[in-house]
Amino acid sequence: MITALSPWTLRGRLALLAALAVFVAITLAGAAAFGVTDQVLTQQIDASLRDGSGPPGQPTQPGQAGFGGFSPQQVCEVLTSGRAALPPSISVVVIRPDGSPCSQPGSDPVAVTAGDRAIAAAGTGGGLRDGVSASGAPVRVFVRPIGQGYAVVAARNVTELADTLRRLRGVLLALSLVGALAALLLGLVVARAGLRPVDRLTEAAERVARTNDLALQLDVPARRRDEISRLGASFNAMIAALAAARRRQAQLVADAGHELRTPLTSLRTNIDLLIRSDRSGRDLPPGQREALLTSLSGQVEELTTLVGELVVLAHEEPAPPSAPVRWDAVVETAVDRVRRRAGSRTLQVPVNEPCLVTGDAQGLERAVVNLLDNAVKFSPDGSTVTVHQARGLLTVDDQGPGIPATDRESAFDRFWRGADARGLPGSGLGLAIVADAVAQHGGTVRLDAAPGGGTRAVVQLPVTAPPAAR
Repeated sequence: MITALSPWTLRGRLALLAALAVFVAITLAGAAAFGVTDQVLTQQIDASLRDGSGPPGQPTQPGQAGFGGFSPQQVCEVLTSGRAALPPSISVVVIRPDGSPCSQPGSDPVAVTAGDRAIAAAGTGGGLRDGVSASGAPVRVFVRPIGQGYAVVAARNVTELADTLRRLRGVLLALSLVGALAALLLGLVVARAGLRPVDRLTEAAERVARTNDLALQLDVPARRRDEISRLGASFNAMIAALAAARRRQAQLVADAGHELRTPLTSLRTNIDLLIRSDRSGRDLPPGQREALLTSLSGQVEELTTLVGELVVLAHEEPAPPSAPVRWDAVVETAVDRVRRRAGSRTLQVPVNEPCLVTGDAQGLERAVVNLLDNAVKFSPDGSTVTVHQARGLLTVDDQGPGIPATDRESAFDRFWRGADARGLPGSGLGLAIVADAVAQHGGTVRLDAAPGGGTRAVVQLPVTAPPAAR
């Protein structure tokens, strides 16, 4: 019970908040009821005092109720003689013109104040007030002048009223405490039932952290659309994404290990030949040594390119902030970069319409450069690579041998290389990088046959707006 009520747990906080809310609500309602009860009882006492002393502010007239038609002087005589017929709950004091009081023998008269004497002397004013009797008991007092310097001070003992209100206050406070305790217990039950799906989710997350088991999925009702169901569905989606990322990572490691083995083996063989030649003192023929060094340089360059492309594919980080990008400027920059290393091949850009896309300019430029490098690599010397871009649709046509229709989808797989490309430098990762970059920007990429022979690469990106309209 104590653990369940700990403020460090969500269940405990919910139960404590429910108890606090109920306690405050009952306390406020009790305070309102107490105030209304006090006001009603006080009004009843005030009404009885007015009725027992006659209309306030008017002198007594013969036949008037409450004094039997006596004059003010006779009222004192009646009171002091003990012959006055007064309600048992009300005591009456008459103030004489000299300020002295007269009251009924054996009664507990109210203590007369200087304000009461001033009302008697003035013959006007009066009203209700709180006071004390001669014995110190609390009383409710009503003062009214009756003429000729006299005033009547009627009082009623309110000890019973105070006791009643005190008992009522205790009952209301007890109800508040009992209600808060009941709300606390009910809050624990409701919180336990309501947070049971969260407990299951916590256990599942702890199990995943403990066992690295990403095959775990929570049972989420399909028809429920509350916050807990959304949380469970989000957890399942997160686990599925993590499992997919792990599979991609494992596949990448396996493929990288396989692809790195060939250049590393060739590199080690050539280095071993050079070391053996130096240690044995038998120099290699100059042409063979030069060929080995050239091969080493090419293999290191190929290995560097492969490692760089692997880093690009394996580097999973949050996507860069999306911003408006001039797609035509990205294409133009990529064409200028590839044109410098195209050799005798020509890059033509007949159409490059201005347009805007949303995304990462660096990633888009890398994708276009890879497409152009691929087209240049498979185009013969003296051929032409045609680049056409209009309204976000980019086509790159080469004049190479082309790709069979059955292999065009596989060309975007990591480390895939066609039969004609296995003797050429490359890692088989260029088109995979293109596919990833285009997919991150909400676009599509495919390979078709070029009209004049060769391969056509087609990239379609969602266009934001032309620059003029922007």
